[in-house]
Amino acid sequence: MTAVGTAVFEGAGSSDELARSITDHAAAIRVDASVGVPAKSAQLVLAPAGLVIQRSKSSTAYRWGEVRSIGVTRGAVIVKVEAPRERTVTTKEGTEVQRYTEKRRIGMRIQVDRVDEPSLAPAFSHVLEDMRASTFSFKGTPWIEYRNEIDRLHGAFDQQDDSVLPLAAAGLWVALGLMLMFLVPIGVNAATVRTVPAGAFAISDPLGAFDPRSIIAGFALAAMASALVLRFALGRASTIWARGAVRGWAQPHSGQLARFVIRQVGQLVLAVPSAAVIVLISLLAFWPNIAAMVIVDPVGAHNEVLLPFMSLDEPWRNVTSITRDGTAVTIHFADGRVATTAGHELGGGNINQFFERINTWRAAAK
Repeated sequence: MTAVGTAVFEGAGSSDELARSITDHAAAIRVDASVGVPAKSAQLVLAPAGLVIQRSKSSTAYRWGEVRSIGVTRGAVIVKVEAPRERTVTTKEGTEVQRYTEKRRIGMRIQVDRVDEPSLAPAFSHVLEDMRASTFSFKGTPWIEYRNEIDRLHGAFDQQDDSVLPLAAAGLWVALGLMLMFLVPIGVNAATVRTVPAGAFAISDPLGAFDPRSIIAGFALAAMASALVLRFALGRASTIWARGAVRGWAQPHSGQLARFVIRQVGQLVLAVPSAAVIVLISLLAFWPNIAAMVIVDPVGAHNEVLLPFMSLDEPWRNVTSITRDGTAVTIHFADGRVATTAGHELGGGNINQFFERINTWRAAAK
């Protein structure tokens, strides 16, 4: 693991000296990690004087005496710190330095070749505890066990590394994606239709299977389903293989293109949270189609805009004319707006029923 370059240090003036004493220590330990929420890549530097969290543009240093507790939660090392800090604040008289106590709960996920490895959290927490207690030794059990855990990752991956698993994962994802890109818009359209009151008509733009939003939502949902199926079928072996694949540990005889594909399949298996976010965003992107739906009933035409409780309602008394051109019926309103079936889909009945009914409703409203 390599050192990070020049950094800007935060905190009290002595924090700069503390950080330098840690990073410049001859036996400093450097560990890659993702830190915080949302997680950002950083490098942890450990030395007898304390701990430094190095990021691309800033670093923060803590003495071991400022570390209040070290624990493990869901594959992350949780470090609670309380450290004296200084900050410059602007007052009416100018600026002044204020002292305060920084209290933080820092989550750290250890990385191997830039990929999070939750299984290393317990062993690394023991290394931190040894450092905190000033009993750390490179020959001590915590450090040796931590290094052994990293070595075991390669062995565990080699046992799962074959050509069948990536082919199965990719095939499952493609098959489910093609199926779901049709099912997702069907489900959204069906849910939209159910919102139309009985006896009313709906003018809408239903979603199609080849709409980019349907394709993205379908394949993102397929990624989630594929990962869950593999985890159910293979258990922990699926994530062991996926992390190793993303790290580039695939079989040596694999070509460059094959390794690239295998890495992407590995990312697919690990990216359940990201896929869930993509599905949510895609579903939210369907809202303009849903909001553009016009419901026509005995009261008038109702066009929901942006939010269900914000709508444009046009009563029948505001209708200036109703025209029919072939299969298209257009309702003209006094404010210049129109509601037309041209280029849209009519729900609740056929075009003849729609034309006859709206003329009856308009006549009854006069």
